[in-house]
Amino acid sequence: MRPPQHHFMGHCQALQYWCAKWAGSNKLMTDLAERAAHRAPGGSPLAGVYLLAPDALADPPGHAAFPSSGAAKELLESVARSLDQVPDHDGRVPPLRHLLAHSLVKARCYEAALDQFRRIGTWCGAESRAT
Repeated sequence: MRPPQHHFMGHCQALQYWCAKWAGSNKLMTDLAERAAHRAPGGSPLAGVYLLAPDALADPPGHAAFPSSGAAKELLESVARSLDQVPDHDGRVPPLRHLLAHSLVKARCYEAALDQFRRIGTWCGAESRAT
């Protein structure tokens, strides 16, 4: 299964398909997410697919999905640069920035995370639960 080359939702679906709980492995799914981040064209939110990958990992909840290595930090910076090129009116950007800020905190890139939170502004992606 190959997603269309630069289609955001196609890559999101492929991410699920290639994860270990379905037809692939953590490595196949992570490789797809990294390729999407590296190949995202300017103005596309495609690089943000990388930020969705931790939810699909077969590791237990709370496990640090992505390492905080230099290469991982560079990839997060690349995702940030890519999201900077997406038009402000694209509704996918605030939730992706929120995930990016979370990933940057986990990677101990606090200044970069703070920058993302500032860019999010007053947008809130918290989900309320009815009791």
